[in-house]
Amino acid sequence: MSANTALLGRNLRTRSTTVSVNPRINGVAATVSGMVFLICIFGAIWMDMAGINDGIIGVYFAITLLLSSYFLFALKIANQWEKAVVLRFGKFHGLQGPGMFWIIPVV
Repeated sequence: MSANTALLGRNLRTRSTTVSVNPRINGVAATVSGMVFLICIFGAIWMDMAGINDGIIGVYFAITLLLSSYFLFALKIANQWEKAVVLRFGKFHGLQGPGMFWIIPVV
C-alpha cells in the first residue's frame, strides 16, 4: 500500500499544469511605450536639476505616464492572415488589418 501511495504522490508532483497569460501586448507597442516612459523619466530628472517646481514635474510625469500607457494599449497589429474586429461600447465599429492600427483602449 505504501508503494502505491508513493507512486501516486510522485505522479501528482510531476503532473503540474502551468497557465500562461498572454495579455496580447505586441512588441512594437511595448517599445514605443517604453521609449515614452524613458522620455518621461529623463525629462523629470532634467526638470528637477533645472530647479522647476515639484508640482509642475508631477503634472508632467502624470501626463507622460498616461501617454505611455495609452501607446501600450492602443497600438495593435494584426498579422497578415488576420483581421481584427473593432468594437466600441459593445457595437461593431469595423474590421481592421492586416497591419498596424489604433484603438481607443477604454472605449
